[in-house]
Amino acid sequence: MTAYLMTFASGGILYLLIQDIIPESKLNSNYMTSLGATFGFLIGVVGEMLI
Repeated sequence: MTAYLMTFASGGILYLLIQDIIPESKLNSNYMTSLGATFGFLIGVVGEMLI
């Protein structure tokens, strides 16, 4: 249970970090840029686990 909560929290932190770094993510409430970067990071982590 703790691992799931920590994973969820780290996803939120990553989303907020990307939202602050990428200026496009603040335009017109555009959340797709931050969400896409977060999913890209998730795909990289899953790919690393499979290797």
